[in-house]
Formats: sequence, structure tokens, C-alpha cells
Amino acid sequence: MDATTIRTTCPRDCYDACGMLVKLSADGRINVVGDPEHSVSRGALCGKCSIGYNGVWRDASVRLTRPLKRVGPKGTGRFEPTSWNEAIGDIANRLNTIRGRDGAGAILQTHYTGTCSLIAGSFPLRFFNSIGATEVDPDTVCNKAGHAALQLMYGESTRGFDPRTIDGSRCVMIWGANPSTSAPHMHQYWLSETPVPKIVIDPIRHETAAAADIHLQLYPGTDGALAFAMLHVIWAAGRIDRAFLAARSQGWEEIEGQLAACTPAWGEATTG
Repeated sequence: MDATTIRTTCPRDCYDACGMLVKLSADGRINVVGDPEHSVSRGALCGKCSIGYNGVWRDASVRLTRPLKRVGPKGTGRFEPTSWNEAIGDIANRLNTIRGRDGAGAILQTHYTGTCSLIAGSFPLRFFNSIGATEVDPDTVCNKAGHAALQLMYGESTRGFDPRTIDGSRCVMIWGANPSTSAPHMHQYWLSETPVPKIVIDPIRHETAAAADIHLQLYPGTDGALAFAMLHVIWAAGRIDRAFLAARSQGWEEIEGQLAACTPAWGEATTG
């Protein structure tokens, strides 16, 4: 790698943290490509970032470089440039007006789990806390439930299993996930390169589902019924590992009391 190439990592809110090479030409042009030595991405970048890094993010004529103030009704697309001082002053005046009239709790901060950086994420939290605003929990139902499940399964919620260990599996089941879109490197490399049966449970026939040995295309929202029907089969066959459940699970007693009625026929009628 010569002096005009810089090895770095994609800073977007994505668990793969793809490796990138930033190439600087003698005339000042910049080209961003995937790092072939990165253990996860292996030289590939997703379409979103490969286009963004090599396009609009470098072209000041097609992206925002200063504040814009709306001067027409919402939806009309009428904006005019303004200075940072004017923009910040206008926002501060509006917030203070609301605080004085209705109280600080009338100001609602809404944000989501994608704003993870110190400036975009942590600083607004402190700012709105300092003025006494109302905050909406950014965790969606699926995100918080997922963290709880990972905590129980792996002991921590910041990471899951190591995809490099898939080759030691005898079967891979993908339930309610779409690696072809949400984890492209998993779909492209580890799943496709692992010679074991693959089962996908998903209402949508995406690329990963189409490439699977079995695709259980159940009705949306019936995952629980399928899980209970599968548990019924294991339970009826006497294959429940009660010692494992006692040590590693919660609520098994409540579930077991319902399994007798959750036959495969019931599951088929419910899930389609």
C-alpha cells in the first residue's frame, strides 16, 4: 500500500464495520473502495456507502453545507440559506418560548438508535436533559427485546455469535432475518460457503430464503405459533433437556402447560 492510500473503517451505524481504502490521486481526487484484507467485508462495500462516499458526500453542489430556513408552507420545498448564528438563535428563541408558555416538558426529543456518535447521539441527550425536555425511549420493541435475548444467550448484548464458527454447525436456521439485505457479508460469504442444510423462516422470499434448502413461508405474525408447534414435537418425543432449561431459561413451566394443545396440525392451520 503506497503513501496515497489510507486504510480506514466505515463509520456508519453498522455492525460489520467494513474496511475501506481511501485512495488519493496526485490531482486531489478521492476514491473510496473496499479493503480486500478486511476479515468481514473482504473488499466489498454496500451500495449505500460505496455510492455515498464516492458521490454526494464529496460534491458540495448536491449536499447541505449550511443551514436552510423554510420560507413557504410545508411540502412546497421553499427554503433559503441562512447563517449558523441566525439558525441557532431562531431555534433557541422558539424553544424558550415553549418553555415559558407551556413548560420544558412540552418539548419532545425524538431520536433513534442509529444516532450513535458523540455529537449526533450523546450531545443532544445532555442538551435536552439540561433544559428539562421530554424524551422518547429510542429503543423499538424489537431492538430492546433483541438486546435482552442476546444478553440471556451470550452473556452480553453488544455482540452475537462469531459468524466464522458457522462451519462447525450441522444445520443453520435463520428465523425472521434477511441477511441478503441486512447482513450482506453473512449472506454472501459464511452462509453460502457453509455446506450444511439451511432453513429460513420468514414470510418474505428474499435472496437468503430462496437460496435455503427449506423456506418456511409462514403467515406474518404467526412465528409464536410455529415455535410452540415445534416445541410440542420435541416435548411429545421426550427430547426436552430439562436440566439445560432449569439452568439457562426462564418461564419454562408456563410454556410447558400449553404445549399439549399446540399440535403440528394446529400449527399448520395457524401459520399457513
